[in-house]
Amino acid sequence: MEAVLASSPVWYQSRACDSSGNGFFAFASRSLVYLLDIRGTAPQHYGILSGHEERVVTCSFGVKGSAGEVYLISGADDGLVKCWDIHTQRVANEHKVHGMNKVVCVHCSPASNKLVVSGDDKGFIVVWNVETDATQRLMPDGGIHQVMSCLTCSPHYPHLVAVGYKSGAASVIDIRKNGNVIRKLRGHGNEIHSLVWSAFPTEDIYPSNQDTNGQITNEKENFQSIIVTSSKDRTIRLWSLSRGKCLRIIKLPTKPSKGLLIYLKIDNTSRLFVALHWPKDSASRFLSSSYNGDVILWDIMASDKEHFTVLSHGATELGHTRIVFNIASGLDPSSTIITTSMDRTIKHWSLDAPESPPTWSLPTLGGFVYSIAISPIDPSVIALGIGDGVIRIWRTTNPRNPFDISVMWQGIKEKVMSLAWHPTREGLLAFGTEDGKVGVVDVLSQQTPLISDTYHMKPVYAMSWGPKCYVRSTAVTPADSKICLFTCGGEGVVLMHPAIKMNKEGVNVDDIITATNDVTNLPRVNRTEIAWRRDNDVVAIGNDDGSFDVFRAPYLEIIARVKVHSKIINCLAWQLHGADGEAQEWIASGSNSSIIYVNDMKPILDQVVAAEEQSPARTVPVITEPFRTLSGHNGRITDLSWSPHDPRLLVSASYDGTAQVWDVMNEDAIANYRGHDGRLLCVRWRMRMEEDGSGLIYSGADDYAVHVWRVEAQKERFPPKDKPMVGYTQKQSAQWKRKNKKKKM
Repeated sequence: MEAVLASSPVWYQSRACDSSGNGFFAFASRSLVYLLDIRGTAPQHYGILSGHEERVVTCSFGVKGSAGEVYLISGADDGLVKCWDIHTQRVANEHKVHGMNKVVCVHCSPASNKLVVSGDDKGFIVVWNVETDATQRLMPDGGIHQVMSCLTCSPHYPHLVAVGYKSGAASVIDIRKNGNVIRKLRGHGNEIHSLVWSAFPTEDIYPSNQDTNGQITNEKENFQSIIVTSSKDRTIRLWSLSRGKCLRIIKLPTKPSKGLLIYLKIDNTSRLFVALHWPKDSASRFLSSSYNGDVILWDIMASDKEHFTVLSHGATELGHTRIVFNIASGLDPSSTIITTSMDRTIKHWSLDAPESPPTWSLPTLGGFVYSIAISPIDPSVIALGIGDGVIRIWRTTNPRNPFDISVMWQGIKEKVMSLAWHPTREGLLAFGTEDGKVGVVDVLSQQTPLISDTYHMKPVYAMSWGPKCYVRSTAVTPADSKICLFTCGGEGVVLMHPAIKMNKEGVNVDDIITATNDVTNLPRVNRTEIAWRRDNDVVAIGNDDGSFDVFRAPYLEIIARVKVHSKIINCLAWQLHGADGEAQEWIASGSNSSIIYVNDMKPILDQVVAAEEQSPARTVPVITEPFRTLSGHNGRITDLSWSPHDPRLLVSASYDGTAQVWDVMNEDAIANYRGHDGRLLCVRWRMRMEEDGSGLIYSGADDYAVHVWRVEAQKERFPPKDKPMVGYTQKQSAQWKRKNKKKKM
């Protein structure tokens, strides 16, 4: 795997990411945990941990054994706590002590190499010794059930754990004494978001003039530390562990740093989350998130006027733009941090230069990857159509930033189901959405998209640029012969949008077909796919009965009907070039069945030309035998893409969770890619940008991720037979079911 554009980290969880001490970073996302290698100047994908059946909400690195072996703990809504070997990416151990309760937070004790503490939504805490596999289940605070929101182990005392609740209460418990509460930290008026301990076991960094009539402790156990809590009530509180008293209340700054208004009303805190982090070896500085994506560095020893700094305040446009949910240590735990945000980016910061922008930024995705389109003019520019209502433009050859991605969302608002680059105008991209909207956007100027006046009644599943088509009797001027956009919607209609400006009404292509051809002997069908051949002379249109029709421009005279499938056509792909310079007319087709057929249209095209020279009247041939048959997938075929270098090779995407590379002439499987954790929805084979190799393949799936891989790096040849629906569980099926499904999703 060359690269991964991952799904975004989970939101509204206090410990959804963590970093190890040896250069690895992990974050929870959906039912997975992604691993990054952060030892270089830019993050590199290291692996994916797949094993939970439900949403993973928390993860934490730990170290065990005398050799300092690094492991990762994950907790999920399925109630499981798993211990992972990050190098083999396999589960080393797990426990189910939480039962049916949802795990809220896990933390590997930094003061002990063997203890893992986890809490669930019913208020239970489980202490797990990963060396002996012994577990202990605790209910703090005298058995009173409270909804837990977060917990943090002390870095100084291995038996102390700070726990926060959604009621606004916080406590410090002793896990040696069945979870006995030794401090009650009361004062917040709303949910506790995060808790952190000071880096040193002392309270001298913040001398207090308050009285000492607080909670008295045994002199033999006079623990000292500062605990910081953040809450939905917009305050941060500093607490003395030795006395259980609040030392200071900090209110989040209300003056926005980005010149943006704070949209939160006085009585509305639903969109606020305050993450906390205390860097290693820092005596008096800690960090918090704030409004509008601000990350604030606080210094509790400084004067009131200088006690905080907003990171990247000199270049706020390069920071986060929405709520920050997690702050974790970076490569150097003393001087760097990593943040995750609602803006779906992961950023790495240097605390040595707090005014500077992040040292790197990694974008993530927030929806199914429905479409991938590679620019025909600059193959290094790739467009991604995502289910979060955003088009992403990925410039893949930036040497300083391998994830140079810009986002386009204005005028879109709905899931982006299909994309198509204009064949000759650089930067012009067409898109179709779930609500039937069709538009074009200039990605170079990033102006507001132009939206067609004609909508589809259902999602736009396919689009292709081609020449303007018309009835034979129509008078045509040179200005009318420009290239047009053809779109296919879920209602079974193909529309031709006659101008790039999208200011004219779209034409139903079936009206032209009916006027040009005698189709009385062909059954009426709904259209499901459209694909123009590169020379724009011929177009193939898929149908819901498993057939597809081939027409010739500009009058859309039907050449043949190909009936080799029995189920709805999902994808059609013309071959890009011929072998040894000889032009070929191959077209690959995929349907809701698992078989791919390839038809050679050259003989029938030659027959049509010869027949027209003798007699214009002819019978439309129906082809029922394929040229080649490619069998091996275990699910429906959702996309096809030919190799731009070898005319024999074809890659397919399937619901079985894999992408398959085929040798078409020999009907043989070459390589099978199994990296995704869900059903594949799209695949594209990019032109080779380097001297060697077969080029990169980009695949997208309903696991919210894009994977980049090479044919020669795959170890498997065939799709797995024992796991036909990867990442597709019974519980998830209800989430993925869509109304009026006509084809791929």
